[in-house]
Amino acid sequence: QLIVACANELFFINPTTGEIMEKKRQHQAPIYCVRCSPDGIFFASSSADGFVVISRCVNNDGITRYGFPVSMKLLSWCPTKQMLISCSPKEFQVWHPDDMRVSRYKVEQNILASSFSPSGLTFLLSYENGEVLIYDSLNIPNVLQSYKFTFPLTSVSYAMIDNVECIVTTDLERHVSLFRTSDKALVGKNSLTFEALSSILIDGFFL
Repeated sequence: QLIVACANELFFINPTTGEIMEKKRQHQAPIYCVRCSPDGIFFASSSADGFVVISRCVNNDGITRYGFPVSMKLLSWCPTKQMLISCSPKEFQVWHPDDMRVSRYKVEQNILASSFSPSGLTFLLSYENGEVLIYDSLNIPNVLQSYKFTFPLTSVSYAMIDNVECIVTTDLERHVSLFRTSDKALVGKNSLTFEALSSILIDGFFL
């Protein structure tokens, strides 16, 4: 099924026919993000109401929710295990289905982006001060690597390119850059004619 957020409602759509199979209202304010777990068992939604709702895909019913007095925007699922990272401005949260309680970690800077590595062993958080920290997903909040940029990034994410793990960034200076994670080396940088707000790797091409 295809899950679409519209205002504070979720629409569950048959991707073949376009038919709306179900509609649910699980938030009291506009929904910012919807993410499905890679195995298709769970999906999570975050909202301006400050709540994250985690649901089972088999029946679209919520199984748990947690919230804060500020809006929740960022959601990232681990690609290799059941683990969800959610982010509010100065805190990130970790949820596992085997422990319904969410773990909270305070940070000093506003979080702008989050992404898991393809192996699921690490995840990154990009901060408002231009810093990117690489965390050990098995020993949170242990930091394994750090990158420092002179200005905030507009997007940052992991990508596998020719079997090499890389980090892709876009910035306010209209550049897209590629860093090899093994040694933090800059292996590619191109100028853009616009300010990129996000990027994705599809079949070896950046969009």
